[in-house]
Amino acid sequence: MGKLQSAWATGAGVAVLITLIIAEAPELVVLAGIVGIAALARFLYESWTYEKRKEKYERERAEKIWKHEEALRCWEAECKALEQAHQEKLNKYYEEVCLWQVRCEEIRRVHQQKYEKVLRRWEAECEALIQAYQERLREHQEALRQWEAERE
Repeated sequence: MGKLQSAWATGAGVAVLITLIIAEAPELVVLAGIVGIAALARFLYESWTYEKRKEKYERERAEKIWKHEEALRCWEAECKALEQAHQEKLNKYYEEVCLWQVRCEEIRRVHQQKYEKVLRRWEAECEALIQAYQERLREHQEALRQWEAERE
């Protein structure tokens, strides 16, 4: 191995270095050959199975995409159903509010009519009492004048 180190230290070319390695360590060459053949076999295997692996990857990818799209469709359907239910509730509440407003208006009119009748009756009673009071006042004033006239 001393020759290898000296060749390396002197900057010998790659060809000289390979020649020295082969001369000094033939088992290293065999090992390098086996490693090279293994690497070549691995490369060839990967090349030959690339299409199958690519197809498998694309199929798995398509399945995942399909599952996600299916989940998205389900989610969209749920959202649409919730939106429709919400809209139906809003429509129902709107109808109830409209009915409530109509009922309130009817009650207001009924009470207004009722209290107008009561108010008119009360006003008529007050007017009658005022007239009766004024009549009695005139009578008392007339009686007072007669009494004063008799007293003089």
